[in-house]
Amino acid sequence: MDSKETKIKIEVKIGEVRFPLTVPFSQQDHVRRIETELKLYMRELNNQIPNKEPKTYLAMAAYHFASYYFFLKARYENDLDDAESLLKELSALSGDDTIQDSDIPAGEFGIF
Repeated sequence: MDSKETKIKIEVKIGEVRFPLTVPFSQQDHVRRIETELKLYMRELNNQIPNKEPKTYLAMAAYHFASYYFFLKARYENDLDDAESLLKELSALSGDDTIQDSDIPAGEFGIF
């Protein structure tokens, strides 16, 4: 994403809550997909467990997606550790001692 990319304002509706977002133009489809996926998931929850308040479905959806996020974050961090170990092993096997710990990018897993 280019930091100079044009940003647009869009309104998102999750459950019964509407809120504005300012996003890079290239990310608008991503934001709409998230909105749609949440809508579909909350509809599925409503079908499985009818007659709950909207905030209950929001809480259940938040838990579901947070659980998935933290699962993927742990897997990413584990894979990053494995990749770092393999890179060091490859460096040692090839006799290339130019790869130092400081050359390995720090693993960061941002929310967005």
